[in-house]
Amino acid sequence: MDFLLVLVVLLGYIFLISAVLSSVYQRFWGNYANFSGRSSRSDYWWSYLISRSVGLIFSLLVFVNEWVGLTFFSIWYLAIFIPSLAITIRRLRDGGHSWPWVFINFVPVIGEVWFLVLLCMPTKRSNSNNAR
Repeated sequence: MDFLLVLVVLLGYIFLISAVLSSVYQRFWGNYANFSGRSSRSDYWWSYLISRSVGLIFSLLVFVNEWVGLTFFSIWYLAIFIPSLAITIRRLRDGGHSWPWVFINFVPVIGEVWFLVLLCMPTKRSNSNNAR
């Protein structure tokens, strides 16, 4: 019974989010594997917020039923891996940086902080190859 209640709340939450921010999230899924072009800060951060919120809800299902929660959580993060990478690369390009900056995350602590700074940079218009 608890599982059914959590599932109904989960579906209601997803419906509410999709109704409010549908255009942003439609662009996120519509550009599933589009690694060219640009993505604005708002597109990136709203997509990030929605994706992580849904992932959080799936992770909370672990407390109701461990197997079901882990299954939904794993499937969700596998499903959003490519679109998340694509929007991150487009966001970096919009900030005037090239895609290899993604690898700065492998530098412990300082790399993650620097990457966050790069993602928060304002749009930079230029004619370089990075700004395609």
